[in-house]
Amino acid sequence: MSQTLSEEVMALIGETTGGGYWISPSGKAFRVSQNHIASVIKSPEKYGLTREAIEAIYDKHGEKIGREGKAREEIILGLVAKGWIRARNYLSRGDTSWTLNVSRLSNRVKEHITDFFQNLSKSGGYLGSTVRIDTPRGVTVFSPKEIAKYALFQESVDTEVMNRVEFIREDDLE
Repeated sequence: MSQTLSEEVMALIGETTGGGYWISPSGKAFRVSQNHIASVIKSPEKYGLTREAIEAIYDKHGEKIGREGKAREEIILGLVAKGWIRARNYLSRGDTSWTLNVSRLSNRVKEHITDFFQNLSKSGGYLGSTVRIDTPRGVTVFSPKEIAKYALFQESVDTEVMNRVEFIREDDLE
């Protein structure tokens, strides 16, 4: 029996509550198996980094590799500056919310975020009530449904250019 699109996407997305995701600059979205920094440490070359560079950053901060401290922050902010989107789903007080870290809300980033939430919506998963998009300039808050309906675009949007985000398995990132 073949899977429907929603089943295929859900298999790649996994359970959304409490999940962490990376969206690459080219629009490949995947759930991280442990946490964001563990994914980077496991396969640094997939993120344009080397093991040596990661070790040097942890050494600079006097931290053990994998610790979620200043080194982690530096590495993640560096990836975000290169166009990666860090997405995390949080469960609090019986509801879920999202935080996305981006370097800026360029049209490409808006397209990737919109596609991400449209794919999650198609999968039938509960999207939660809020999405906080965190940039160096501040935080913008939307609902996932608003984002899926192109709310990030104040100007008109050509929906033909959308649907660029593709959900993949973490191990399939090249």
